Amino acid sequence: MRLTLGLLALATSALAFGQPPAESLPEKTTYKLGPDSQKQEGVPAGELVGPTLFKSKVFDGTVRQYWVYVPAQYKAEQAACVLVFQDGQRAINPKGVIRAPVVLDNLIHR
Repeated sequence: MRLTLGLLALATSALAFGQPPAESLPEKTTYKLGPDSQKQEGVPAGELVGPTLFKSKVFDGTVRQYWVYVPAQYKAEQAACVLVFQDGQRAINPKGVIRAPVVLDNLIHR
């Protein structure tokens, strides 16, 4: 399976475990989710593959986890864009403030 072409790789440190729940943050720092951050009827959902472990050959002894988001519309025979998040585990939290897979599904569909 050629998942390396044009995919969203959400790379994160093996020690990163997300973010505090929005209700525990002070009001002025809480992001208000818009419509693109909500699942919408009729929008095809992509697939989040992972976590997969990556053992560095450059930084001996370090291990990272990564996920790859594959849009529902992805076709291996066509070129596609890539978006990489550093320390991106919080970006894939379906109840977090970023919700990257949901946002990408909505924007790609539109």
